Amino acid sequence: MVSRRTNPEIVLGLLLASLFWIGVLAWQSSNFSPGKQSDECYEAAKTAGIKTDDCKGFWGRTTSDPTAAFTLGIFIFNIVLGLSTVALWQVTRRSTDVAERAFSDLERPYVYIFGAKGLERESERMDPYDFLKYSVANYGKTPASLESVCLKISLGKTPEVPVPVSQWHSLMALPILTPNERRDDTEVVPESIPTSQYADENIPPEDSFTVPDLEDGIEFFFWVRIKYHGPFSAAHETSACWKWDRDSSRLILYVDKKYNYTH
Repeated sequence: MVSRRTNPEIVLGLLLASLFWIGVLAWQSSNFSPGKQSDECYEAAKTAGIKTDDCKGFWGRTTSDPTAAFTLGIFIFNIVLGLSTVALWQVTRRSTDVAERAFSDLERPYVYIFGAKGLERESERMDPYDFLKYSVANYGKTPASLESVCLKISLGKTPEVPVPVSQWHSLMALPILTPNERRDDTEVVPESIPTSQYADENIPPEDSFTVPDLEDGIEFFFWVRIKYHGPFSAAHETSACWKWDRDSSRLILYVDKKYNYTH
């Protein structure tokens, strides 16, 4: 970062110094009035028999003296060059920032959370439990290093804030997702959330499906949030939240950008 700013800062310093001296010269020239005082100066010079060059103002002396005019031209040229250099540096810096951002967006990892559909029951155990399935995948071009994984199954009018999983969770035990790697995982429904199994006359008992028992105005939510970084980028976050749909008896995405996003 220092090397990128050294030359423009020098040019800017020279430009400011040049502007300062322009102000000084302009102030000096403003002290000489080309009106009555100029006429008096010329009359006094003629009477004394001396040169009248000192009676000329700054611009008059400059335009009548080739050396001074050349020096002024070089001075103005340096100012224009300095302004052009600063402008070119700004354009170059913007172009470089855009290129770096484009490279970062192209080469960064992109982690997505998807696949949550319905509830299932593990009934082959002495203590059956309900669970749901979901998937996490990296569809970017570089590996993703997972920094934190938070999730929550909850009941209420809005989703409860996800809580961090343990270090033994499958995503945190192996926290690097390679490009195009997909992991299918499960989350157990808390015992405090009551569920029921349903099957109609056309569905055998073993194919019965599980639904949460919901009171009026209460919803079932599943929210997952993951923070991660890549080899060339940082501060990425992805989030997905589902709500139980009573009509289809399955989970659907909760329509709110506050809960569903990829940064």
